[in-house]
Amino acid sequence: MDEQKKKKNKDTLASFRPGRFLSSVVRGERARRAYLAEWLGLPPPRYKVKAKHNLRIPMADGHVLLADHYAPRSAERLPTILIRSVWGRAWYDFPSGFMYSLISSRFAEQGYHVVLQEVRSDINGDLFATDERADGLATLDWLMQQSWCSGVVGMWGLSYLGSMQWAVAKDAPPCLQALTPGVTTSWMRSLFYQDDTLTLQNFIVVLALLSMGQEPFWKMVSQARRLEQRFAAAFALVPLLETDVVASGKPNASYRKALTSPQPDSSFWRQIDYRADVSAVIIPTHLISGWHDIFLRDLLDDYTRMHDAGQRPYLTIGAWGHMDPEGGFGNIRESLIWFDAQLKGNTTRLRERPVNVYMMGSDEWHAIETWPPVARPQCYYLHTQQQLTTQHTYTTEDTMPDHYRYDPADPTPSVGGAILDGKCGPQDNRLLEARSDVLSYTSEPFTQELSIMGTAQLTLYVQASAASTDFFGRICDVDSDGLSLNVTDGLLHLPANSDECRRITIDLLPTAHCFKTGHRLRLLVASGAHPRWVRNYGTSETIATASTMVASEQSIYHDEVYCSELRLPVYEERS
Repeated sequence: MDEQKKKKNKDTLASFRPGRFLSSVVRGERARRAYLAEWLGLPPPRYKVKAKHNLRIPMADGHVLLADHYAPRSAERLPTILIRSVWGRAWYDFPSGFMYSLISSRFAEQGYHVVLQEVRSDINGDLFATDERADGLATLDWLMQQSWCSGVVGMWGLSYLGSMQWAVAKDAPPCLQALTPGVTTSWMRSLFYQDDTLTLQNFIVVLALLSMGQEPFWKMVSQARRLEQRFAAAFALVPLLETDVVASGKPNASYRKALTSPQPDSSFWRQIDYRADVSAVIIPTHLISGWHDIFLRDLLDDYTRMHDAGQRPYLTIGAWGHMDPEGGFGNIRESLIWFDAQLKGNTTRLRERPVNVYMMGSDEWHAIETWPPVARPQCYYLHTQQQLTTQHTYTTEDTMPDHYRYDPADPTPSVGGAILDGKCGPQDNRLLEARSDVLSYTSEPFTQELSIMGTAQLTLYVQASAASTDFFGRICDVDSDGLSLNVTDGLLHLPANSDECRRITIDLLPTAHCFKTGHRLRLLVASGAHPRWVRNYGTSETIATASTMVASEQSIYHDEVYCSELRLPVYEERS
């Protein structure tokens, strides 16, 4: 196939062969390293690797950070990759520290010095108390003083590790010549708030994982068995202020500051806001994410900032979630290609078109010039009897709005989507659709494929009885057997609601999806997705201490005057 459209990559996890791996271990280190590289889809190892642990790197204020150095066994002056980790760095820091040490070895085998550094953020206290910019710049200065450093450096890291690349990018010395921010953002506020609403599930999962990561392995395994129970108790707790104790067993300063600082312009959030720096970054950058990642929208905003400033960032988006192992493997492969091109001048594997996105539904990669691509708007209109059509004509029956009752005491649950969970991404929505607090509107079966790529917008004319309310919209792909899988969604928070019909617009998360012939498009409308977004209590109380719950009567209008519609970005492939 040509570069513009390529079939799905292999499933890396499914391709692992324990028998072959054990055989390679028996045959020795060289065979083991060769098998791991083959399994991960990397070129064959070029160098043996030696590791030096517990290097002491001084910071500007005199504090010392520890790091491990993975070095190719070679007299050549080779580039360096810096990884700054909040999740540990050693094999016994399972699972993340173990994975980072494994990844460091893989990069070193390909001809890179790798420095895996443990940052000083207090994960049990204030996660953001550290000036990551100052520490990152001090680390780069230290690298330049090492005899083995060639003066050419790249940075790698996912999630919080990716945000630390943005922390130093604008002020970095000339040695920093490649960035690979993966499943991350230049403003970590979106870990806790999205669509101006607390993302309770994401934050609670992070707290639990951070707490477990500080325990011995045997104790961590024991705690993991009770995670579901702890999560359920934390998600149900009212008020929210003590949720951190239920989830992790101890108070957490970051959680409590985030909970009591909902305003985006508060000093708590400004200290970790690097968005303004992104447009000034001239370092070659490859942003890598997934359609089901919690930071997808923010990462695309960072791409746009660089692109609009005249840069040519690369962008890769797969069918991955934030904690999806396949996304991590794909990131390693793409990052190595990027480092080879930017740090070694080897562009033989670098694709020509800078943007490569995965089209779900058809299972194909599409290489395009920029994001978003040119798309043709196609409107689908809501009608009575749960119909969704392209016809902009209405009957007398359409003048009657649809109703449902949202009760925060029995909140509409979240199912799949962009969450920190193994059940992220597409999930069966049929039980959700059967709830009385969820409306669904469905198209006729498609007579030909329909591909969308970009941001869909849902415009609704709504009425709600409570003082505060939310509206949630979701697109699903329904196959010929009736299986309804979510594609993309979004939520709008209305903190000061009035009991009048009003027009609202919900920007759904960007996506790329092909609805196959015979499938149907389904739109879900509800007023929550708890605990992905914390339930709306229906009052004006402060979210941290709110305990009163008020049910809300919701109405969705669809007629010639109040024309509720779903606007899709239809993608028509161009050569």
